[in-house]
Amino acid sequence: GEVRTDVGEIRQLPLPDGSSVALNTASAVRVRFDSRERRLLLAAGEALFHVARAADRPFVVIAGQVVITAVGTILAVRRDAAAVVVLVTEGLVDVADGPLPPVRLRAVQQGRFAGPDSSDVLA
Repeated sequence: GEVRTDVGEIRQLPLPDGSSVALNTASAVRVRFDSRERRLLLAAGEALFHVARAADRPFVVIAGQVVITAVGTILAVRRDAAAVVVLVTEGLVDVADGPLPPVRLRAVQQGRFAGPDSSDVLA
């Protein structure tokens, strides 16, 4: 299901694999874990992800057309109408922005990627 925060609300969301998500104000995330992948859709706003290491199950955050893949790391993702901003504070992540080749971000690097499109799908 989807977890949302209201304006002025911040919420910690523990995940079944030992990871956690801190949702900032006016944010929404959907979570789908299966045996192959841990997938989260940032539908709106900003979230800080503390990712538990699991080499056989990538942790994937989708924000519009931007797809962020991490194995074990700490990263913040902010999504608004203009762009998706990814800040890595620990570890490294690969970021795919639509058809562009993936970009690898390391701690402490930030990347700004194209604005979200309308294809908010978890599949």
